[in-house]
Amino acid sequence: MTQKQSGAVTKKAEQAVATSTISLADVLKLAGAGQENITQEDKGTPRVSILQQMSPELDSIENAKAGMILSKMDSKVWPGTPGIKVLVCHYDRVYLEWQDRGTGSNAPVNIFHPKDRPNDAVRGADGKMRLSNGNYLEESGNFYVLILDGSVPKPAIISMKGTQLKAARSWNYSLTNEFIQDPNTKQFVPAPTFYRIYNLSTLKTQNDKGSWFIWSISKDEILEDLGLFEAAAKFHTSIKKGEQVIKYDREEIKEDSSEDIPF
Repeated sequence: MTQKQSGAVTKKAEQAVATSTISLADVLKLAGAGQENITQEDKGTPRVSILQQMSPELDSIENAKAGMILSKMDSKVWPGTPGIKVLVCHYDRVYLEWQDRGTGSNAPVNIFHPKDRPNDAVRGADGKMRLSNGNYLEESGNFYVLILDGSVPKPAIISMKGTQLKAARSWNYSLTNEFIQDPNTKQFVPAPTFYRIYNLSTLKTQNDKGSWFIWSISKDEILEDLGLFEAAAKFHTSIKKGEQVIKYDREEIKEDSSEDIPF
């Protein structure tokens, strides 16, 4: 074989190696490899919120507009209308203790569940529930959901505070008034919250202090996909086990605004 021929053979061999593909079986053998030490504490559960007129993300995310829905973890946005479809897998309510903006960190000082809420909070002149130490309490209704966007459902947390709490209470009323009938006993029993799909969109509202966007929640169809139902049940179980973590931070606002939502 000549030197020229040998070089041609070698080049063909290199090309053959370069175009080899990985089979699904190869990938499945190493499912989760490299993630062994990544816990929920290391990543947190993605939070979803509404972009307001003074949200700094409007300057950093292309095509973002007030009233759109934002996933903070990956900066993904959806139009406020038609919004997103979700399955509710769990709900809880907490009270966050904050220092005044500019005087502490962007993390809450304490997180209280309703039974542990301090009883010395009184409403201050600014409308906030003030503790004796000068800090204030903020009520937060947290919905743990699966966002139905694409082929794989995405876990997320939607925290409703302040003027959004009205929507949270309405949503909870709807969730607790969904029943299914046991064919054996004929009794009606509460359905799992992920028995029905909900649609979340946004609406603009206003008062004498300004305007902002709120959640608008409506019932969608009954869930029929077994795979989605099992995924929602699995997410629900992981939440009950304490495996899902909310990383609370203060809502960021632009410097020329005193508040992100006028109350």
